Amino acid sequence: MIDIDTVVSNMKMLQGKGVKYGISDSRDGSGMTADNSGAIYGSLIKAGANLKIGDCNKLFDDLLDLGFAQSDSKPSYGTIFILGIKVQANGLAGQTGVFLDENNVITMDYEEGKMIVDDIENIKKKYGYPPVTNFDLVKYSTYADETSKDEEETPKTDNMGEIEQYSYIGNKLCFKGWHYVVNNEKPVDPTPDPNPNPGDETWRSPVHLPVTVTQEWDQEGWGTPGEVHGGIDLASESQPIYAARAGKVYRAATGNIEGNYVIVQHSDNYWTYYGHLMSLFVKAGDDVTTNSALGPMGQTGLADGVHLHFEVRVGTTWENAQRINPRDVIKF
Repeated sequence: MIDIDTVVSNMKMLQGKGVKYGISDSRDGSGMTADNSGAIYGSLIKAGANLKIGDCNKLFDDLLDLGFAQSDSKPSYGTIFILGIKVQANGLAGQTGVFLDENNVITMDYEEGKMIVDDIENIKKKYGYPPVTNFDLVKYSTYADETSKDEEETPKTDNMGEIEQYSYIGNKLCFKGWHYVVNNEKPVDPTPDPNPNPGDETWRSPVHLPVTVTQEWDQEGWGTPGEVHGGIDLASESQPIYAARAGKVYRAATGNIEGNYVIVQHSDNYWTYYGHLMSLFVKAGDDVTTNSALGPMGQTGLADGVHLHFEVRVGTTWENAQRINPRDVIKF
């Protein structure tokens, strides 16, 4: 069983001795540097885990193997969080740390370049409000005899971390009726938006706060001389970029020019494109609405500054779809 107190105390120890963000000396802080996931892995190893240091993508699976369970309950002391989604939770798209209480976390922060304690909402804001996955260590009692014990019956709505029946047979602990227990509270949207979703067929600006249009559709003077701009560029304070209409993610990938980009397929042969995102919150096949964050506005690929390159196309397939002026369907 992992000792959560050791995980937390090791993170605090790294902060106390002034370990900096980096990998020039070490990933886990055994020297004077650590990266984000390396600090957590090093702390778990100190707490008894038999692991090799990995990244945040690997951490999703390793925590489950260590006896943690994904939780929708309010975080508490010892809850481990991961920002980003599995498979794409690496680099700036993946951050991790440990809760010290319901609100405050300790994490090796990329931007600060050191171990910090901060409110989780500030961490989420800093990295563009990515999805957050919390993991709690499953705790259970054991009985060193061959009799079984039934736990107090739990509501059928509970589904995370309870053992209904368990017993020892010889020196082996056996489980029967394992299920997970969560509270009955509705999970919080990782990217809350004060405006309600206007409906599946309604268009909405992919940026929910005031923006500046820095490049119009079909405007000359962009890229190759004589070439016109195939979309519209929107600049604003770095923030989540949302789907402009309900649909399904057709592609979420990275290109040399586009940087991190997302293509969403909508009804009526419409397609939308979102380029230069700082990271990706979605993957191909995900269903999205106008309240679904695709990733934070960024400057990846060929981009002069932080902005969103946004396109609207019409066609039966993405490959034959023709660009139209986004202003034909959305008011900016």
